[in-house]
Amino acid sequence: MLVLYVVLDRIMVSKGLYKEQSLSNIIYELKKLKVAETNNGKKFLTEMSKTQKTIYKEFDVPLPEIT
Repeated sequence: MLVLYVVLDRIMVSKGLYKEQSLSNIIYELKKLKVAETNNGKKFLTEMSKTQKTIYKEFDVPLPEIT
């Protein structure tokens, strides 16, 4: 877990993201993402907020998809 924080911190510093929000706020926002499963076993990602989509964009990570 510590390695993840260090990597995220380096990205945030290099892109100047600390001006907008803290690392703990980003982790908090991403923890809200949920995968739901229907009775027939189909899984889907709950709707992403605008903030979560912005975080993915800022970190150059493609939006997640459940198949």
